[in-house]
Amino acid sequence: MFFTQHVSKMLLITGIGTAAAFAYAFFPQWAITHIGQLPYLEQDFVFYQHWGVMVGMMGIMMVGAAIKPQWRESIMLYSAIEKGFMVLLLMINFNSPHITGFLLAGAMDTVVVLWTLAYWREQRTIRRSAALALNHE
Repeated sequence: MFFTQHVSKMLLITGIGTAAAFAYAFFPQWAITHIGQLPYLEQDFVFYQHWGVMVGMMGIMMVGAAIKPQWRESIMLYSAIEKGFMVLLLMINFNSPHITGFLLAGAMDTVVVLWTLAYWREQRTIRRSAALALNHE
């Protein structure tokens, strides 16, 4: 089962990528202009920094879930919802000229959501197979 076998690696790599959002918390002006490719608005610094910590912590939790299997279900559920919403926002606003700086993150978020769905499908198959095996004994 491919997705189950490699889930730790996926969580580690995408968790590190997600944790990179800490740049918005600690270097908001640089991150907004260089990563987000948007003009930095001084009055919005609290929003930028809050968002950076919130998303950065999601990345840390994903790395934790790569190491601690008992964290996986809840962290992957929250991650799939949060990242799925980001993908939805990007799709809805795809024609906006302000979306460019979010396309790489959107691609990673799409991979995470699709991987999570495939992982859950495999887990359901594994549980069903185990239940059938128990019933035949």
